Amino acid sequence: MRWDDVRIFLEVYRTGSLTQAARSLQTTQATISRRIAGLEDAFGRALFVRTPEGTAPTDLARHLLPSAEAMETASVRMNTVRDSFGQELQGSVRLATTEDVCANLMIPLLAPFRRLHPRLRIEFVTGQGLVDLTRLQADIAIRTVRPTQGDLIIKRLTSTSGQIFGSKAYADTHGEKPPTQWDWIGWGSDQHYMPEERWLKEHLPQVEPVLRANSMQVRRSAVLNNLGVTILPRDFALLFDGLAPMPHALPQMPRYATWIIAHATLHKEPRVKAVWDFIVNQDHGAFKTQGSHPPEHD
Repeated sequence: MRWDDVRIFLEVYRTGSLTQAARSLQTTQATISRRIAGLEDAFGRALFVRTPEGTAPTDLARHLLPSAEAMETASVRMNTVRDSFGQELQGSVRLATTEDVCANLMIPLLAPFRRLHPRLRIEFVTGQGLVDLTRLQADIAIRTVRPTQGDLIIKRLTSTSGQIFGSKAYADTHGEKPPTQWDWIGWGSDQHYMPEERWLKEHLPQVEPVLRANSMQVRRSAVLNNLGVTILPRDFALLFDGLAPMPHALPQMPRYATWIIAHATLHKEPRVKAVWDFIVNQDHGAFKTQGSHPPEHD
């Protein structure tokens, strides 16, 4: 059985959608349907059934899944061996993170990284949504949420506390007022699970944010434009001129950690390990771990 066909089978199985599988594999739905039909002809039985909710696996597909995943792991390992015999690292590494981390922490590292590895290419996958490393949707991820499942290698990059920030002008005019009279900028209304939102609800339940946004970059921009205050990771916020800590006697702010994560198999691949090691070995700005928290591994 060809690996290309198995890869399509796995993507349809995992996404539950021919359209989603085609988008992930950057091909057409017609191609996905044709290849699945070819597999079904080879087995003489259906692998998936169409339902109102999407594409559901049959019993045959469920029995084939472990073998297909083993073939996927073997493919990754073969690529690792192939790359390890190259004289110079080359290829592409997909790195998933938020737009803010990408623009302000990752992009400044690219020039020195490219001098070390001129034939390695970086592809950023940005957004608030989490990619699934167990499905190899990215090679490396940098997240503020530590995964609890999957065969993953995890290391803490940073640990810092939150702090309430306003613009310098806002701090001058509102710093002596009580926090309940500040104009608060919060996460989106569907992001009540964020640590800042939980802290605000617990300690200032009477406060209703005057502005909400599902992006840290937008919230920070609102603060810099004198629209109010918001809670930001202290070390990260101090990278930006114009932000000022707001004086207060409120309880301890939420703490933040940043994690770098890779699939255990991919982590050993030379091109991925080169990017991982370069990021981990940085020691400046927001990449400095505060306090005595040792790095953690899975």
